[in-house]
Amino acid sequence: MSLDLPVFDLRNLKRSFYYFLVCNLITCLIGILFRGSLGALVGHGAVTRYTTWIIFFLLLIPSYIYSNWSKKEIRKIIAITDFNVQFEKYEQFFKKRLLWNTLSVVISAAFLLIINKNSFFYILIIQSFLSALFWPSKRVISRELNNNDIVFT
Repeated sequence: MSLDLPVFDLRNLKRSFYYFLVCNLITCLIGILFRGSLGALVGHGAVTRYTTWIIFFLLLIPSYIYSNWSKKEIRKIIAITDFNVQFEKYEQFFKKRLLWNTLSVVISAAFLLIINKNSFFYILIIQSFLSALFWPSKRVISRELNNNDIVFT
């Protein structure tokens, strides 16, 4: 009798997560420090309250597109029957997810520096704290891959 249980090695995902977390925290700190030191140089006259709201809504468009892409990608990964290939594709997907979130933090820091509004400061802080939610937990991976029989190492 052969037990062919899928074994998922989390070391690469955890390593990628730590790099991601450090990068996000450094980006956040750099954005806050630059805003503190260069904030007086940025004029507030060109940016109105309505412009800020327009930018918020424009930032939702890439988020919506990414969400749809992410759902399609997960469906493709679930359809793979070979566990090794499926886990490899999931690792690539996970790293892309981290990369896109890091890009989002960089964009928030850039808007904080360019527009110099407190709302972007709060968004940057919230994004930095929410980065911890990307930890590669066994429960989330099992749920995303629709497989509760995965053995994690």
